[in-house]
Amino acid sequence: MSDAMDAVDLAILKELEVDGRQSLSEVARKAGVSRHVAGRRVHSLLDRKLVSIMAFTNPRALGYRTLAITGVRVTPGSLHPVADRLKALPNVLLVVTTTGQNDIIILSMFADPGALTAFLTRDLGSIPGITANETMIVLEWWVRRSFLSELQWKRMSFSPELAPAGLRPDEPGVPRGPEEDRPDFGADRVDLAILREIEQSPTQSVATLARKVGISRPNATTRLGRLLSQETTRVVGFLTPFRMGYPTAAMIGIRVRPNDTEAVLARLRSLPNIYWVASVAGRYDVIALVVWPDPIALSRFLGTQLGVIPGITDIETNIFMDTRKMNFAHVASA
Repeated sequence: MSDAMDAVDLAILKELEVDGRQSLSEVARKAGVSRHVAGRRVHSLLDRKLVSIMAFTNPRALGYRTLAITGVRVTPGSLHPVADRLKALPNVLLVVTTTGQNDIIILSMFADPGALTAFLTRDLGSIPGITANETMIVLEWWVRRSFLSELQWKRMSFSPELAPAGLRPDEPGVPRGPEEDRPDFGADRVDLAILREIEQSPTQSVATLARKVGISRPNATTRLGRLLSQETTRVVGFLTPFRMGYPTAAMIGIRVRPNDTEAVLARLRSLPNIYWVASVAGRYDVIALVVWPDPIALSRFLGTQLGVIPGITDIETNIFMDTRKMNFAHVASA
């Protein structure tokens, strides 16, 4: 790892990954150290940018029903100007420059497919230097809940019929808990104000939150507790892969034989270096984001782990060169 950490640091990071709003006293108790030591360690981890406390709001709670991954190809010399234009677009959450099939990959989110179509024709179509783009619509998206602890996944469905593909209620590693796929989360104006404040300052006190939103403290406590328990939003420690010793990231497009998608998705979710995985409609059947210590380790993974999974017929790898934008503050753009 590029930043030295010991067992206490790792224990604290594991706790922050689970709950970024838990008290320092609680973190200290679980890590087996004094509150003073825990406080010093947490500040050090934050200062070294090994972890950031962030709020991740379920996009479906805000009315977003369409998630898209778009590969963009550009003319020579226009890579950075195009990336700058893309990262200025409010519906674009992620912009990375890559090697491979695409020059740039973006992740974007919309209320419906019509809004995505308008974005592709109006916004992307007006940017000079783009020669081609290809879009995959996300149907099911699985995101790792923790980078350090045992494999557990949060699933979000973006398919119109909201039918989860390849998932059963008792599948190991996929908690039953919150109803990610409910079409109506029941968030009202006050809830949205709370979500917006939590995105901007995830660890602020309930008293401060109540004052900013203009409600009583008991009301704020009840509402925030409900939003967190239902996982309308999650406040967690987001680990930086580069700082954790995983500077090589790649987005892998995978084609799968008909009827094998469910089995391939389940197998991918059992692999430790998969950061998120999605079933998609478009050029690929499945897209996975992976992180590794170096390109050699990535190459071995492609040949000895990914390439041998039954049902996979083709793999295309786009290695990340530079992350130009990563913004998951959904409420601000809602």
